[in-house]
Formats: sequence, structure tokens, C-alpha cells
Amino acid sequence: MKKLLLFCFAALLCKISTAQQTFPVNGVQDIRPGLYAFTNATIVVSADQTITNGTLLVKDRIIESVGPAATIPKGYIVIDLKGNTFTPG
Repeated sequence: MKKLLLFCFAALLCKISTAQQTFPVNGVQDIRPGLYAFTNATIVVSADQTITNGTLLVKDRIIESVGPAATIPKGYIVIDLKGNTFTPG
């Protein structure tokens, strides 16, 4: 009887002490889409080309388009940067 009780206790202890199988999402990751439109900025494209009042579209940390009259698709977060300058790098 003592061996059966000891075995049941050991089995219960093993069941309780197992690690969790999945990790919960605790909210530290940014779940917003990476769609940004920076408008009204001075954009230095190269040493010979500068765009004033230009628009820079960024999708998932990659530059999608640059131009003076770029159309902003739906879903982009628009940030007005009047008076600021973008330089390559």
C-alpha cells in the first residue's frame, strides 16, 4: 500500500512540475503594420538630387517609394515632417 501511495505521489509531482508548452503573448511586441508615409519633408536622394516637400513611403522598414507627389495608399500612418530633412544612410 505504501509503494502504491508513493508511486501516485511521484506521478502527481511529475505532472505538476512539467514546463509549460507554449508561451503567452505578453504584449511587448509591436503588432501594428509597418506602413508609414512621411510627408512634407526635404528628402536628399543623392548628392545631386534633393526633393522638397516630398513623400517617403515605408513598408515593413523598407523604403517603398520616394517622390514629390507620391500617392499614399489606404492603411498608411501619415506623419507630417514639415521642416525636417531625410538623408540617405
